[in-house]
Amino acid sequence: NRKLLEEILLNFFETQADADSEIVAALESKDKNKAIRIAHSLKGLAGTIGAQKLQKSATELEGAIRDEKGDLSKIQVRVS
Repeated sequence: NRKLLEEILLNFFETQADADSEIVAALESKDKNKAIRIAHSLKGLAGTIGAQKLQKSATELEGAIRDEKGDLSKIQVRVS
C-alpha cells in the first residue's frame, strides 16, 4: 500500500529529523539516559522502515553512549 508507506516514512521523518541535535543536546546537558533513549528509538524505528545503514549507525551510537566511562563530548556522530 503506497499511501501507507508514504505515511510511515513521513511520520519517521517528522519524529526523527532532529534526533541528532537532540542527542547532542542531551549529551551537552550530561543526560546520558536521554541520549541513549533517543538513539535507541532511532535504531528501532529505522529497523521498522528497513533503513539498515541508519539502524546500524544508531546501534553503534547507542552502544558508544552507553559504554562511555568518561567525557561524553568525545562521542561524535559520523554520517557516511
